Amino acid sequence: MRSARLGQRLAISAICGLALLIVGLIGFGIAIRQGATVPPRLDVRFYTIHVLAYRTGYPHCPPTTPCLPESSAPAQAYFVIWSIQEQTTVHWPYGRTAKRLLVVPLKR
Repeated sequence: MRSARLGQRLAISAICGLALLIVGLIGFGIAIRQGATVPPRLDVRFYTIHVLAYRTGYPHCPPTTPCLPESSAPAQAYFVIWSIQEQTTVHWPYGRTAKRLLVVPLKR
């Protein structure tokens, strides 16, 4: 009987913890979107995959490629997440493939 109560308490605690985590992430996303907080800069490598997340005025320009801005001051700020896959082969020794995973417009 004690183990059944303990199992129920652990299940309820796990469900409440996950619900709080989801609500916190949604709230953090809304705060970033409204401009109340600055999104974190992320630079992580997983073997051959490099994940970059940062704030920019030019979301269509990959992070490792120099791009010419259309104007001197960007009209909109964006939070962008890029995945850069670095595959080196015999035929392509410096191979990189950049994929934009997420673009979120931010309020100024």
